[in-house]
Amino acid sequence: MSKEITLPTKLYLTGGGFKVLVESAAVGKNHAPNDDLPQVVPALLSLVGAREAVRALRARFARGDDFHTPIYLIDEKGGRLAKLSLGWGPTKDKFKGFTETRGNRMHLLFVVNDVLEGNVVFARSPEELEERLAAALTNLLPLPTHPSWARWWIRQLEELEMLRPLSSTPNLHARIFAVNRMNYYRNDLLQLLQDAFEGGRLRLPEEVAA
Repeated sequence: MSKEITLPTKLYLTGGGFKVLVESAAVGKNHAPNDDLPQVVPALLSLVGAREAVRALRARFARGDDFHTPIYLIDEKGGRLAKLSLGWGPTKDKFKGFTETRGNRMHLLFVVNDVLEGNVVFARSPEELEERLAAALTNLLPLPTHPSWARWWIRQLEELEMLRPLSSTPNLHARIFAVNRMNYYRNDLLQLLQDAFEGGRLRLPEEVAA
């Protein structure tokens, strides 16, 4: 499995002769047994750079082109932190890119579809992250739930690795729900819930129990 990666405040993306600033980023680990550098899969990249560089980068993202000319995350001194992995083949069905022109510079917001579908949660603070995770549970958990059970569910899903942190820049907190696993192990999650009620770790809300 790839090495853990810590993303610094000042971060850049480089490859194929271009270099752009990474304003915010969240990335997941990828298996890279034969590579000295960690490989990471982007969940969110907010990039700013010259229009030509950003357009070229967006075109490479659309083609899934990370093989012939690798794309690297680097620090402000040029040290390589990780290699970006876009998967095999065109990525237009996996990712979305949104651009905005700022004079002679361009901003690209590049997000994986899991973000648009709500499977990845972002926040600017730990408190905001907890609120957003609790809200996401209502839509993503394959079982009935209640806001008062949110912290308990978050702990259980983290222990089961169905809720995992993403490496992110210091201005961002990110978690990803393994929705397919949650649905596959629905009966096991139901058993956890029943055990929690029987053990007194959870209770029905008063308004429901009344």
